[in-house]
Amino acid sequence: MKMAEQSATSRATWIAIAVVLLGVVAVGTLSSRQGFSSDGASHPRLAALLGSAQRTSESETFTGAEMTAMMGSCSLDLTRAKIAPGAEATVDIFAMMGSVTIRVPDAWTVDTRAIPVMGGIRDNRWPSENAAPDTVGSTQRPRLVLRGLVMMGSLFIKS
Repeated sequence: MKMAEQSATSRATWIAIAVVLLGVVAVGTLSSRQGFSSDGASHPRLAALLGSAQRTSESETFTGAEMTAMMGSCSLDLTRAKIAPGAEATVDIFAMMGSVTIRVPDAWTVDTRAIPVMGGIRDNRWPSENAAPDTVGSTQRPRLVLRGLVMMGSLFIKS
C-alpha cells in the first residue's frame, strides 16, 4: 500500500510542476513579444506572475488588451478609454490561480465569453442613471468582448 500511495503522490507532484512550467512558458512567450507590460495606449498588455500589474487607458481609439495573471493580479481601468460607437474591442484573458479586474464605462456593452474552470466570473456593475438605455438600437453602443480562460481564479467586471 505504501508504494501505491508514494506513486500517486509523486504523480500529483509532477502534474503540479508541469502546470507551473506551462504557465511560465506562456508568460515567457508573452514577455518575449512585448515585455511584461506595454505602454501601447490602444492595446495594452499586462502580465503578473506572483505579483500585480495595473494600467489605466485613456486611449481615444481603444482596440483591446491582453491580460495574463498567474498566482497574481491584473487590473485594467478603461473608464476613460473610448471605443467608437458601434465598434468592438477585445480583451484576451488568461488567469490561473490569479485575478483579473476590468473597470468599464457605464455606456459600454460587455460581452463575456471567457470560460471559468474551477474559477468565477463576476459582473459587479450596477445600472446607473448615466448609462445609455438598453434598446433595440443598442447596436450603436461600444462593445467590449472578454474572451479567454479563468482557471482556479477570478474575473471581476466593475464600473
